[in-house]
Amino acid sequence: MGMMTIRSIPDEVHNALKARAKQNHRSAEAEVRAILKKPLDQQTAPKWAMLWRI
Repeated sequence: MGMMTIRSIPDEVHNALKARAKQNHRSAEAEVRAILKKPLDQQTAPKWAMLWRI
C-alpha cells in the first residue's frame, strides 16, 4: 500500500478533520482515506449505478 505525507495543513483544517473523524468513529488518518476514496469510487462506478443515487 502506498504512503503519503501532507505538510502544512492549516490548523483549522486539521482541527475540522479531527472533529469529523471523531463524529465518524475513526482516526484522522482513516477519515482522510475515506475523504480521498469517495469521489474516486463514484468516478469509477458503472453509469447505471449512478441512477440508483438519483
